Amino acid sequence: MKNVFNFKESFEKQKPYAELFETWLYQRENIVNVEKTKLDQEKQGIDYIITNKDNQTFNFQLKTDFRADKTGNILFEVISQAYKDRVSVIGAEFNMPSSDYIFYLLVPSGRLLCFQFRELLGYVIEHYDTFKNRAIDNDNNGIKYKTLCLLIPLAKIDHLVKSKNVILLDNIGID
Repeated sequence: MKNVFNFKESFEKQKPYAELFETWLYQRENIVNVEKTKLDQEKQGIDYIITNKDNQTFNFQLKTDFRADKTGNILFEVISQAYKDRVSVIGAEFNMPSSDYIFYLLVPSGRLLCFQFRELLGYVIEHYDTFKNRAIDNDNNGIKYKTLCLLIPLAKIDHLVKSKNVILLDNIGID
């Protein structure tokens, strides 16, 4: 039987990792402010607004990936909510006009990979037909849809990584 992902459960599962990411951000010497965004900004692909010591601000998106350590691939959403009977919703990674960077936090290893968003998107578009794809069944309060994704091999985008770090995940009692 195929797994069906519940949006609310997935969101809750990611929360402690987002909190660790925020703590990690505050521990960076050059970061003076971390602002968690509101829903309207999240819809534009911005999870955090960071201000550095030079008073520059950057918009970030955080993706928590629970399978990349095992599969060697990150998911890149093409259609986040694909419906047969109504208008579908474009994937988050194709609808983030305001994000400067995207972080992928890989669980359970704690590896944290940072990409310049437009550079990663450009690479994915240029090589789109070389990637495998997946359809993931979802249920959000009884509304069923699929998320259509590309599987992006980490080995193929390693040259695009702007920074690699590790966040210790020992204090989280979930997998």
